[in-house]
Amino acid sequence: MSARVFLGKTLVGELRPNMGAADAAFEFDALYAASASRPVLGRWFEDQLIEPPRAFRGAPLPNYSRNMLPEGALRRVVEARLGQSDLLEYSMLLRLGGDLPGAVRVTSDALDMGPLKDGERMGRKASDPFRFALSGVQAKLTLSEDDDRLTVPLEGGDGYWIAKLGSPAFRGLVHNEHLMMAWAHACGLDVPEHRVIHASEIENFPEDFEPDQDVLIVRRFDRGERGTRIHQEDFAQIFNISPEERYTPQSADLGWAHYGSIGAVVNALCGKDDHREYMRRLVFMVLSGKTALK
Repeated sequence: MSARVFLGKTLVGELRPNMGAADAAFEFDALYAASASRPVLGRWFEDQLIEPPRAFRGAPLPNYSRNMLPEGALRRVVEARLGQSDLLEYSMLLRLGGDLPGAVRVTSDALDMGPLKDGERMGRKASDPFRFALSGVQAKLTLSEDDDRLTVPLEGGDGYWIAKLGSPAFRGLVHNEHLMMAWAHACGLDVPEHRVIHASEIENFPEDFEPDQDVLIVRRFDRGERGTRIHQEDFAQIFNISPEERYTPQSADLGWAHYGSIGAVVNALCGKDDHREYMRRLVFMVLSGKTALK
């Protein structure tokens, strides 16, 4: 069973799992690789030879794909729905492939019905909301908006807001993040539209999370008007590092993956104005105490 990878409407390549070795290989589509005007899937690939039959391998997935998957509480919720799987992350990618960060979509054969277990198909309602991927360890939901009504979309509906939930381990997490964003805005930094609401104001709020809590909602920067998807990638993808290395830099040799190299990439690809903006944001991160490389 293989999966096709799209960037917007452009077929980019194919992802194939290796059942025997519990890994997967990604191979670019020949027409995409040969196109001089192709949309960029990931900056790391642009420095590689991507013409087939070269395959980019990873266990359990190539790092680019792994860094699109949810982490923390959201990941545990999705894993519970998948049950036992020999290719858990591959199954997760296909389940969530219709609503990934940026403009990437991952689809399997329509006749395959996805890599879900029979028990899940029989025991779960068809309107299960967990068909989206948001990175980061904090519990999150994606929300749609209709006439000022915020809803957790069911079965692949597009979301234009991110709802960031609280954590029993960190009291005041939601209000602290809201305060940090207000502080950043007061410093002259451009921040997305955001506000704090109660979970009861969100329709279809899943029973997997505590309903009596405040929630920070933030407008998504990778979703535009009329359902358009704006491509983006994070620096873990740009540097081709694993999700584990993102959060344990002290135990990993990250080499040139540091704040200086991030700035160099921004300067080279985006220009001096964006590099200045990056430096302003870096200074704010230090002042606000957020100094880990993520």
